[in-house]
Amino acid sequence: MVLPLGVQGDETELSLYISRVPRELYGQGGLPSAGLSDIRRVTYALTPQGLVRQEMKTATSADPGDEMPGTGSSSAVQIMAAEARSLSFEYFDGSGWQSSWDATAPGPDGMTPMGSPRAIAIILTLARPGTPPGANGPVQKYRHVVAIPTANGTTQQTEGGTTP
Repeated sequence: MVLPLGVQGDETELSLYISRVPRELYGQGGLPSAGLSDIRRVTYALTPQGLVRQEMKTATSADPGDEMPGTGSSSAVQIMAAEARSLSFEYFDGSGWQSSWDATAPGPDGMTPMGSPRAIAIILTLARPGTPPGANGPVQKYRHVVAIPTANGTTQQTEGGTTP
């Protein structure tokens, strides 16, 4: 099985594949056990409950690519904002904004994976806290752009200038 890495997403859902020390180790005295994985898929999406974050252990999941937020036994879903009314993502490739991204897709040479986008725009519309889901009322729209400094083709700042 080949695990996807990096960023995958479309206009309505964003998945980040990350690697870190499993939290489960902290309570076990550092001893590994069956079912632990250092590779996680963190997905952000809008559900009827609001903006949710799902963290899934990809290496120990039966099929890490198909589980949607709120499904599957290996997922931990957290409601981040019940007042979220809309959510969309855009991916900057260095020259323009794209509606979807797959870091594992072949790049210009047809072989090397494309890697992460240079930036991700998050567009979120929120109702006032306490507004019931589906109720009309004032909303506020926010757009936040997150730069990905380790993306392919991104120039890195050095002490004497920039390096490609």
